[in-house]
Amino acid sequence: MKRVYICHPYRANPEENIKKVEKIVADIGLETLERMRHLENTNWQLSDTTMGDVYRQYTVDELYAKYGDELVCPVSVMLAFPAAMNAPTVKYDHEDQELSFCVSILEVCDELWVYSRDLSDGMVYEVQKASELGIKVVWKV
Repeated sequence: MKRVYICHPYRANPEENIKKVEKIVADIGLETLERMRHLENTNWQLSDTTMGDVYRQYTVDELYAKYGDELVCPVSVMLAFPAAMNAPTVKYDHEDQELSFCVSILEVCDELWVYSRDLSDGMVYEVQKASELGIKVVWKV
Protein backbone atom coordinates (compact mmCIF):
# COMPACT_ATOMS: atom_id res chain seq x y z
CA MET A 1 0.00 0.00 0.00
CA LYS A 2 1.51 3.29 -1.14
CA ARG A 3 1.67 6.00 1.53
CA VAL A 4 0.92 9.40 -0.02
CA TYR A 5 1.61 12.68 1.76
CA ILE A 6 -1.09 15.25 0.95
CA CYS A 7 0.50 18.65 0.27
CA HIS A 8 -2.12 21.43 0.48
CA PRO A 9 -2.26 25.01 1.76
CA TYR A 10 -3.32 25.45 5.37
CA ARG A 11 -2.67 28.75 7.11
CA ALA A 12 -4.37 31.14 4.66
CA ASN A 13 -7.81 29.68 5.47
CA PRO A 14 -7.59 26.74 7.90
CA GLU A 15 -11.31 25.89 8.06
CA GLU A 16 -11.83 25.88 4.29
CA ASN A 17 -8.54 24.10 3.62
CA ILE A 18 -9.31 21.36 6.14
CA LYS A 19 -12.66 20.77 4.38
CA LYS A 20 -10.88 20.54 1.03
CA VAL A 21 -8.34 18.05 2.37
CA GLU A 22 -11.10 15.99 4.02
CA LYS A 23 -12.74 15.68 0.59
CA ILE A 24 -9.41 14.78 -1.07
CA VAL A 25 -8.76 12.07 1.52
CA ALA A 26 -12.34 10.75 1.26
CA ASP A 27 -12.07 10.60 -2.54
CA ILE A 28 -8.76 8.73 -2.33
CA GLY A 29 -10.36 6.33 0.16
CA LEU A 30 -13.30 5.65 -2.17
CA GLU A 31 -10.94 5.12 -5.12
CA THR A 32 -8.89 2.72 -3.00
CA LEU A 33 -12.00 0.77 -1.97
CA GLU A 34 -13.11 0.57 -5.60
CA ARG A 35 -9.63 -0.63 -6.58
CA MET A 36 -9.73 -3.29 -3.83
CA ARG A 37 -13.16 -4.42 -5.02
CA HIS A 38 -11.81 -4.73 -8.55
CA LEU A 39 -8.63 -6.53 -7.46
CA GLU A 40 -10.60 -8.91 -5.25
CA ASN A 41 -13.12 -9.40 -8.06
CA THR A 42 -15.97 -9.11 -5.57
CA ASN A 43 -19.50 -7.84 -5.97
CA TRP A 44 -19.75 -5.80 -2.78
CA GLN A 45 -20.81 -2.23 -3.28
CA LEU A 46 -19.17 0.77 -1.64
CA SER A 47 -22.51 1.54 0.01
CA ASP A 48 -22.48 -1.92 1.62
CA THR A 49 -19.41 -1.23 3.70
CA THR A 50 -17.22 1.47 5.10
CA MET A 51 -13.53 1.96 4.57
CA GLY A 52 -12.94 1.08 8.22
CA ASP A 53 -14.77 -2.24 7.85
CA VAL A 54 -12.60 -3.18 4.87
CA TYR A 55 -9.32 -2.00 6.37
CA ARG A 56 -9.98 -3.77 9.69
CA GLN A 57 -9.76 -7.07 7.83
CA TYR A 58 -6.08 -6.54 7.05
CA THR A 59 -2.92 -5.17 8.59
CA VAL A 60 -0.99 -2.61 6.54
CA ASP A 61 1.70 -5.24 5.92
CA GLU A 62 -0.94 -7.69 4.63
CA LEU A 63 -2.40 -5.04 2.32
CA TYR A 64 1.05 -4.18 0.97
CA ALA A 65 1.95 -7.85 0.50
CA LYS A 66 -1.32 -8.50 -1.28
CA TYR A 67 -1.64 -5.37 -3.43
CA GLY A 68 1.76 -3.64 -3.45
CA ASP A 69 1.42 -0.07 -4.68
CA GLU A 70 -2.01 -0.69 -6.21
CA LEU A 71 -3.66 0.88 -3.16
CA VAL A 72 -3.14 4.34 -1.67
CA CYS A 73 -3.11 5.39 1.97
CA PRO A 74 -3.41 9.20 2.17
CA VAL A 75 -1.40 10.91 4.91
CA SER A 76 -2.47 14.41 5.96
CA VAL A 77 -0.70 16.15 8.81
CA MET A 78 -3.48 18.72 9.11
CA LEU A 79 -6.12 15.99 9.55
CA ALA A 80 -4.10 13.51 11.59
CA PHE A 81 -2.52 16.04 13.97
CA PRO A 82 -4.81 19.09 14.15
CA ALA A 83 -3.62 19.87 17.66
CA ALA A 84 -0.08 20.21 16.37
CA MET A 85 -1.31 22.69 13.77
CA ASN A 86 -3.43 24.92 16.02
CA ALA A 87 -3.13 24.19 19.71
CA PRO A 88 -2.29 27.29 21.73
CA THR A 89 -0.15 25.10 23.99
CA VAL A 90 2.02 24.05 21.05
CA LYS A 91 4.44 26.90 20.43
CA TYR A 92 7.19 26.77 17.85
CA ASP A 93 10.15 29.10 18.12
CA HIS A 94 10.20 29.28 14.37
CA GLU A 95 8.08 28.00 11.48
CA ASP A 96 10.97 25.68 10.58
CA GLN A 97 10.23 23.61 13.70
CA GLU A 98 6.66 23.08 12.56
CA LEU A 99 7.83 22.19 9.06
CA SER A 100 10.39 19.75 10.45
CA PHE A 101 7.47 17.97 12.17
CA CYS A 102 5.75 17.73 8.76
CA VAL A 103 8.96 16.50 7.13
CA SER A 104 9.32 13.76 9.75
CA ILE A 105 5.91 12.49 8.59
CA LEU A 106 6.84 12.99 4.91
CA GLU A 107 9.97 10.84 5.37
CA VAL A 108 7.86 7.69 5.84
CA CYS A 109 5.77 8.33 2.73
CA ASP A 110 6.30 6.96 -0.78
CA GLU A 111 4.98 9.97 -2.69
CA LEU A 112 3.93 13.58 -2.14
CA TRP A 113 0.78 14.70 -3.98
CA VAL A 114 0.39 18.47 -4.47
CA TYR A 115 -3.19 19.80 -4.55
CA SER A 116 -2.83 23.52 -5.26
CA ARG A 117 -1.47 25.81 -7.96
CA ASP A 118 -0.77 28.50 -5.36
CA LEU A 119 2.04 27.10 -3.26
CA SER A 120 2.55 28.43 0.23
CA ASP A 121 6.07 28.72 1.60
CA GLY A 122 5.44 25.56 3.60
CA MET A 123 4.34 23.66 0.52
CA VAL A 124 7.43 24.79 -1.40
CA TYR A 125 9.54 23.54 1.51
CA GLU A 126 7.72 20.17 1.54
CA VAL A 127 8.17 19.74 -2.23
CA GLN A 128 11.88 20.61 -1.96
CA LYS A 129 12.34 18.16 0.92
CA ALA A 130 10.51 15.40 -0.95
CA SER A 131 12.83 15.92 -3.93
CA GLU A 132 15.91 15.88 -1.67
CA LEU A 133 14.70 12.65 -0.05
CA GLY A 134 14.01 10.99 -3.42
CA ILE A 135 10.26 10.95 -2.80
CA LYS A 136 8.22 11.18 -5.98
CA VAL A 137 6.26 14.44 -6.32
CA VAL A 138 2.92 14.18 -8.16
CA TRP A 139 1.07 17.35 -9.19
CA LYS A 140 -2.70 16.86 -8.88
CA VAL A 141 -3.75 20.31 -10.11
